[in-house]
Amino acid sequence: MDRAEFRVLRESLGLLGSEVAAAAGVGARAVRRWEQGGSEIGDEYADVLRSIAESTQAYTDAMTARVAGMRDPRVVTYDSDEGFQATKPGVPWSARWHRMVAARVARNVPGAVIVYAEDS
Repeated sequence: MDRAEFRVLRESLGLLGSEVAAAAGVGARAVRRWEQGGSEIGDEYADVLRSIAESTQAYTDAMTARVAGMRDPRVVTYDSDEGFQATKPGVPWSARWHRMVAARVARNVPGAVIVYAEDS
């Protein structure tokens, strides 16, 4: 994976470099160097990002199926990391990541609207 593909995939997942670094077991500087072309992205690190992308797609697909089955489709997401982690403690990512998922789900389900959990 080259640096452009890595960065675009990371950003498309709504993740910060520091989040990917933590998942890969490296420092945030390593991710910055990879994306700036200062060092090679090892296959094992590219595989971590691909794995995150696959699990994000599975999460998105499951959420899409739930929302598509609603008579009045609403995609519930979170304004803060605290609210997201309190509601979804097993998901290792941020509320930013979840909002990206929510946007994808809303695009996939005709008539779906996005709301914050506290507003639902």
